[in-house]
Amino acid sequence: MPHEPTPSELDALMRERTTLTLRVFWGAMLAGLVLLFLLVLSLWSKDAVPDSPPYVARGLGYAVVIMLVTLVPLGYFIRNQQYKKHWRGDAIAPAGYLSGNLVLFVFCELIASVGLAATLIARSHGWQYLTAVPVIIAVAVLVVNFPNGRAMLPARS
Repeated sequence: MPHEPTPSELDALMRERTTLTLRVFWGAMLAGLVLLFLLVLSLWSKDAVPDSPPYVARGLGYAVVIMLVTLVPLGYFIRNQQYKKHWRGDAIAPAGYLSGNLVLFVFCELIASVGLAATLIARSHGWQYLTAVPVIIAVAVLVVNFPNGRAMLPARS
């Protein structure tokens, strides 16, 4: 006869599955950024992108910086709101952990992707450094927020 899991066993299983799912998303996002970076390097080395007007490069540079200074804090804010919404006792419910972190990860991915494209377009005008710095910061935020699942564990006294 199969063993019926207890509620605490179900909670532990749900936490493990949520953490694993989020790690898969996190890894796929980083892998996608690495592939996009390799594509940008390939196009850059072949000079495959025509020169754009200087105002386009400058505008893209400013847009990526603005995205960084707005979307990263907004991502943390939304994640914290999801944590508050799903607060159960002294831990976060798996649904809140998953949804909150996904929002932050998607925002970082968006900044990095647009920044890499802007770096490719802005390279001929010397603006590639302005667009590359937000990419590095967004990827660093993504890496630092590796899903470890600790927020779903009850606090220890």
